[in-house]
Amino acid sequence: MQNLTKSQVIALFLGASSAMTPMELLNGPSTEAGNADPENQAMTTSMSGSACNGNADCTVFGEKCGAFQRTDITAENFCVAKKYCGSLGRLNNVAWSLQCWETPTGIGGGVVATAPEQVVPEDLLAGLDTVITKNSPWEGVADLWVSSRFNYQDGWWIYNSETLKWTETDKPIDNRCYLDAQCGPLEGVERCCGTYPDTNNRRCMPKD
Repeated sequence: MQNLTKSQVIALFLGASSAMTPMELLNGPSTEAGNADPENQAMTTSMSGSACNGNADCTVFGEKCGAFQRTDITAENFCVAKKYCGSLGRLNNVAWSLQCWETPTGIGGGVVATAPEQVVPEDLLAGLDTVITKNSPWEGVADLWVSSRFNYQDGWWIYNSETLKWTETDKPIDNRCYLDAQCGPLEGVERCCGTYPDTNNRRCMPKD
């Protein structure tokens, strides 16, 4: 019996189902039809989603070329709202990261946008999970969007495949220390109580 690679399994799954596309995910919470509570939940910014190969291809104000990166799936480039560059999540149970192109400054003509390097979405999402969540709210979630707009402090969206709606969750306060005295040395490294990434997330961290 032939063994399939991970990418082949994902491809078969996506082809056999009416799977959500990257732009359907990114634009989902931007419409009243896709928002579980449009009167009380923030609406995200709708994006054009045009195909791009650099920032010059994105003519809508406030948009950049973003590489929608997934493990074992070729990155797709779309024009997206630049305030969401760096966003993370899952699409059809596969971790993703939105890495935007940059346009370097230089002397003379011929300056073009630079494609972002490939990242490991699973690692980025797992690392963020330990910083901004409590009680593993993302566990088992197939379609997830964690906004990067305010340094990941504006919460996340989870898609319900039964209601076809997105529900917003605000990031909770999660302070784990208040005084330096609560942070003893770890493996010989002196620590203090500091804020990361904001004042709602106090952590013991190396003094240096």
